Amino acid sequence: MDFNKYIQGIFSHITIDSRQSRKRTLVFGCLGLFACNVVAIVNVFRHLYISASLVFLLAATLSVILFLDYKGVKHYIKAAYVISFNLYMILIVFAEGLGPAGYLFFLVFLVALAFLLDNSGKSDPKILYYLVLTAICFSFCIITCPQEGKFQYIPKNLKHEMFVFNSITVIILISVFTFIGITLEKKIREALMIEKNKAQKQSAQIQEQNKHLREIAFMSTHSVRMPVTNILGLTKMLETIQNDPEKEAQIKQYLKLSAEELDLVLHEIINKTSLIEIKEF
Repeated sequence: MDFNKYIQGIFSHITIDSRQSRKRTLVFGCLGLFACNVVAIVNVFRHLYISASLVFLLAATLSVILFLDYKGVKHYIKAAYVISFNLYMILIVFAEGLGPAGYLFFLVFLVALAFLLDNSGKSDPKILYYLVLTAICFSFCIITCPQEGKFQYIPKNLKHEMFVFNSITVIILISVFTFIGITLEKKIREALMIEKNKAQKQSAQIQEQNKHLREIAFMSTHSVRMPVTNILGLTKMLETIQNDPEKEAQIKQYLKLSAEELDLVLHEIINKTSLIEIKEF
């Protein structure tokens, strides 16, 4: 048995979970980046250049974080997502005011946030911290932000158009994130179940092999020792006998019986050994 493979099989669920969680983060990040670019381009056509600039800056920041995440940087990546999003969203909401309902994008991030975190099965305090931070930023915008933006003027008819556009975009993003999150979560569960079954089969195989090895060890120390001892003793007796054909014949007969007994034991050990085989799961 390859014990390295066995150990990898037992703990592979950790690798799978981490790999799938990272994949999920990258997928959500790419979707968020795409949504940011779409919203920014729409704001350019609306001549809302301050809003467009802030959204483009958010997209640029997300691009850098996504690149670092893709390259395998693990430290503070999710914290960078959370802090960057909340910071830029506060600036965007204050730039536009409450009228266009840009604050609704906080809801999208809250939905996606749970899927962005590792689902190792252990309580992770970061989940609470990120949720609380995002909820505080959302509440801060709702409570303190005025209806009219402080940095740019938005006509009333355009404000209503933005409200409708942002509301529909938020609903679409929440639906897409939820669907992708559930789909990827299902794949993770299936992969974990497969690895768990493989680990159980490998564990059962090792237990069966250990049983055969204990039987072989017992036979080697007891069953083999007896005929070998008999053969050694009879050989010494044969050396001391002189001019006694009858005793020589009797000892030779005993030697033959002991050799046959040893042969049977060796065949049994070989048969036990053949039961130990490496199975690939």
